[in-house]
Amino acid sequence: MMANGSDVPVRVKGAGIKIAGAEDARASVETEASQVRRVKLSGFPPTATLSNVQSVVWGGNIQELQYQPGAPIAIALFVKAEDCQKYYAATANGIPYPSDPSKYITVEQLEPEPAHGMVKDYVEKDITRCIRVYDIDAEWGKAALTRHAQGSGSTKRALERVVNGQNGKGRRIADFRFAKISDAVVFKGELDRDIEWEACTIKYGPDPCALHDNVHTGML
Repeated sequence: MMANGSDVPVRVKGAGIKIAGAEDARASVETEASQVRRVKLSGFPPTATLSNVQSVVWGGNIQELQYQPGAPIAIALFVKAEDCQKYYAATANGIPYPSDPSKYITVEQLEPEPAHGMVKDYVEKDITRCIRVYDIDAEWGKAALTRHAQGSGSTKRALERVVNGQNGKGRRIADFRFAKISDAVVFKGELDRDIEWEACTIKYGPDPCALHDNVHTGML
């Protein structure tokens, strides 16, 4: 039985045959699935870096940070819409810039957008923009690790920072923090397939933006 009470399909001019109400239903689902997850941050000084940008974003895992060094504006895309909403509410009065509290970063919400299937995977599998590697060979210095993570040519990845050190048990650890999760996923796949890294433990690490509820300028 069709929506008009008969078994006759409704014909719409220029659109062929469709079931009445189906398009409205799809539109409703798409509207419900689309949520604000992206914000624009304005007011960065010419000396700002990607690390400076992430230091004023908090409250949840970040899917992507978009920033050109020296630009006054950055974009942050949260994995979860609720984390984005909480961050926006918490920054209503602006964010004092860490190195110059007299200057403020302002935050503006952008248009709602759908969270595709891969975002569900990010949440369910704890996939982040950060790759943590244990037991790296001593011959790898920080500069070499940075170059390796960035890649080269058309595959070059935006890297926010490499944190290199040891844990309490003396195991060497390196955290590779990318600007976006998709680059972290690709890099992890490269390491998993590389025989030179087979003795290492490779996993997704915590996103510093999810560990803090305010400005965070430290290494963690």
